[in-house]
Amino acid sequence: MLFYRIIRFLTFPIFWIVYKFKFKEMPSNFYEKMGRPTRDRPNGDIIWVHSNRYSEASEVIRSILAEVPRARILQTYNILDDNPSHTQSVIGQISPLDSPLIVKNFLRFWEPSVAIRLGSEIRPVQLYMLKKLKIPSFLINACMSKKSYRRWRLIKCFARKTIDKLTFIWAENNEQVLRFANLGANYIESEALMPRWSYLSEIIQKIEVMKNN
Repeated sequence: MLFYRIIRFLTFPIFWIVYKFKFKEMPSNFYEKMGRPTRDRPNGDIIWVHSNRYSEASEVIRSILAEVPRARILQTYNILDDNPSHTQSVIGQISPLDSPLIVKNFLRFWEPSVAIRLGSEIRPVQLYMLKKLKIPSFLINACMSKKSYRRWRLIKCFARKTIDKLTFIWAENNEQVLRFANLGANYIESEALMPRWSYLSEIIQKIEVMKNN
């Protein structure tokens, strides 16, 4: 993990140039990618929800707000594939680059109470920092393609140290449970064993935002 963080730190200038060019027509997206917020932080606890595509998190966010109407959600994504429909309860930002200083600044500003990730979004630096700051982090709808699984197995020691940073994993099915378990996941269940989204109530019980609801 230390070696990976050093590599990400040393390669930061390259990523800076790449994203500066990529977002040259959208400077606000570049700032967000570099961990610089373009929105104010609301008062109170924040639930951080991250997915690869913007649209992938919509059902999860609706479920959370149904359980905790006064929750404030920070939604990050890699790809904006739909028109944003953010409300006062949801703040949208491009996901920060997985580099130590950027992630540190990002978490220092937003101070999430809990982090929820979807699908295959495993970012080693982010997970390391969340664990270090004692912020619970969950992976739901967890899935990993055969190709990704084979790659992670080549660096199984690193994979175990990364996945172990997650508080709990809910995998899409039993096959996915086995893949994550083989990579070192200790706290994992299949979503097939419980009603859809019922695990969100377990997450919410761990959030301090529930104190005033």
